[in-house]
Amino acid sequence: MLPRERIQAALDFKPVDKIPLQIFAAPGGLYEHGQKLVDLIKACGHDFGDFQDLVLPAPPGPEDFDPDGSYHAIKTDDWGTTWEYRIFGVWGHPVQWPLNDLAHLPAYTRPPAKERILKRRKRWRKYISKASICWKAAARSLKPCIRCGGSKRC
Repeated sequence: MLPRERIQAALDFKPVDKIPLQIFAAPGGLYEHGQKLVDLIKACGHDFGDFQDLVLPAPPGPEDFDPDGSYHAIKTDDWGTTWEYRIFGVWGHPVQWPLNDLAHLPAYTRPPAKERILKRRKRWRKYISKASICWKAAARSLKPCIRCGGSKRC
């Protein structure tokens, strides 16, 4: 059974050859366990994408530690939100927002789309185009299109 078929069958409560598996490679876990975890994730595989380009995160720099040696980083993301991190690789807490006051809304500009997001869109389109359904069918829970019958002509 292909991953796509396995996921669709599981969502439809139909029998599957094995339970669909989704792995999330958390940066904290990758940093803690290193290359052994990367190798394990690549060997196991999962049904929701490809981990062939998975790499270890860069270790935190000396500027990310307090004088007592505890991890403490404050970083601002592309959207202008400032985050405070107390555990490396674990989601931080927002401490400052770019739109604390809606009066700043007219001057706010969103960040441009990153290359990795554009690549993800291209991969998704490529994945969908390999299926025997059209885009409109994909938007409707993978049921065949009424107009083209799934022949991708609409």
